[in-house]
Amino acid sequence: MTLLRITFPVLLVTSAVIADEEAGIEYFEDHIEPVLMDHCYRCHSSESEEPAGGLLLDTRRGIREGGETGPAVVPNDLEESLLVSAIHYEDLEMPPEEMLDEETIQHFETWIQMGAPDPREDNDSDSADPHWASVAVVRPKVPEVKDDRWPLNAIDNFILRRLEEAELRPAAEASIEIQYHRLCRILISRTPEESEGIPDQQTLDKRLDELLVSESHATLRAVDWINQLRAREDIAQKTHLRYFLYVTDAFRKDKPFNQFINEQLANDLLPEGMRGKPGALLFLDRGSVVASPNPASRLQLIGRIFTGRNLLCTQCHDDQKNDRMESFLSGLTGGSSNDAPPQQKESCVGMPTGFPVLTSRNARLKLAQWITQPTNPYTARVIANSVWQEAFGRGLVDTESGFAPTTDPPTHPELLDWLAWQLVHEHKWSRRKLLKQVLQSATWRQSETAQGRSDVQDPDNLLYGRSTWHGPEPE
Repeated sequence: MTLLRITFPVLLVTSAVIADEEAGIEYFEDHIEPVLMDHCYRCHSSESEEPAGGLLLDTRRGIREGGETGPAVVPNDLEESLLVSAIHYEDLEMPPEEMLDEETIQHFETWIQMGAPDPREDNDSDSADPHWASVAVVRPKVPEVKDDRWPLNAIDNFILRRLEEAELRPAAEASIEIQYHRLCRILISRTPEESEGIPDQQTLDKRLDELLVSESHATLRAVDWINQLRAREDIAQKTHLRYFLYVTDAFRKDKPFNQFINEQLANDLLPEGMRGKPGALLFLDRGSVVASPNPASRLQLIGRIFTGRNLLCTQCHDDQKNDRMESFLSGLTGGSSNDAPPQQKESCVGMPTGFPVLTSRNARLKLAQWITQPTNPYTARVIANSVWQEAFGRGLVDTESGFAPTTDPPTHPELLDWLAWQLVHEHKWSRRKLLKQVLQSATWRQSETAQGRSDVQDPDNLLYGRSTWHGPEPE
């Protein structure tokens, strides 16, 4: 491969820059890693169902060992680095959807000439962590059922298959009046007026659409969100009210949930056209929305609310990472993490899959990108589980302990993965569309009266063979 295309910026890389490890890491984090995340990880990461060509680009070792055709990157050697020919659309064409711009290609060549500095960990702990939540989300096949007249959508196939395996039948459909009563209590937390009679299913479907886009529903969801952050008692404070209005607006507009997360963690670091309202960053403002001023506690809360995992414990036992962890935690609020509480070792089982190296440079943006990338196995499952909990009063996963390594598996793991896949790939991170899909299932429309011995064989209704919940009590 002849490399006559080596550009002028590459030739300007000085020996001082090459020798400067810190500058090399910053260069990787600023110009290389975001491109890999946006264009490559979906097909070439440990979260891919079958990494294309056996190539993994989400670790230092993976990008250097390469795949079936050889090393993707050879430090200081453009000719032997197959990634270079691929991004120039020579032997291969990567990324396949569109060629990278010339400036980005120059960044990759410069980086390789610098020795391809790469601070990412060769994370072998995942192979020792078989926990179900760390496994990539793969779209499950919708199961076939004996009674194909009952399902209204694919959700019902997953539920009915389990019921049929247990030789149980689902309950009959609840009346239109009862269904509307439930919808009102779930979506706007009130009991419908007697004058709001719903005569038929078509009218009920129309009311469902109206409730989902109502101001009352957006407000209720915002209040629930604030409650998760343990700050509702201070909502009248000016900073909290601005954040509450931001969250309410996000739910009213059905803002894609990945965007909702990115804005709260790194709104000021996003490209200008992708930023939300300034109130988003009050999520991290010292002493504001998140009750604890301790950055370590904030990282714990970020992990639990967005990924169901304690992100802090993934770093706390590795002495080599202490300096980077200190800088990262300080970057969350501009404060110091010296007051970080001691961690419980028994709750930790290795790093979450693909967790980024924590450095102070663009730390919040890197964390947001990791949380919201489609290959992250945790985030979509957490959101899908919360949607199911909103509709049924409990999640498919026990939410008391989140998705921690000690958590029991979901009652319906394939259904959870199907919902997570729908959220990201079919609904483009729309929480509202996924909720509507759940609320229009035959599973949700069931009455309380069990068929046969369902209430005896399944007293806790873990198989969802009847309705056992009507939504929150109205305030």
